[in-house]
Amino acid sequence: MNGSVQLLIPVLDGKNYNRWCAQMRVLYDYHELLGVVENGVTDLAENATEAQINTHREMKKKDNNALYFIHQGVNDEVFEKVVGATSSKLAWDILMTSFKGADRIKKVKLQTLRRQYELLQMEAFETVTEYTS
Repeated sequence: MNGSVQLLIPVLDGKNYNRWCAQMRVLYDYHELLGVVENGVTDLAENATEAQINTHREMKKKDNNALYFIHQGVNDEVFEKVVGATSSKLAWDILMTSFKGADRIKKVKLQTLRRQYELLQMEAFETVTEYTS
């Protein structure tokens, strides 16, 4: 063994967003990419200095690396949502909007169904057949 470690990227399948997000945050933090994913890369000013150009180039490399991790960390169906994203921040935001909101919607629907079940009762004058139809 040459001492290298194979990187296993978690895969988002649409049902495991919270776990995937937590694992990707740790991965990004470890690789010093979390700031790029959360904040994006600012555009380079027209009159940028050589140092600013070099810093921007390094930030773009980090951004592309983070975007690559997202591409590797989603299944084919989810990939279609982010295929057009030109930055890791844009892809990250698309996934957050798509799946974090879906979790909240599911919870609200579940609460509604639970309440409807709790309120469900047969009236004294109803027969079982009338109640179930």
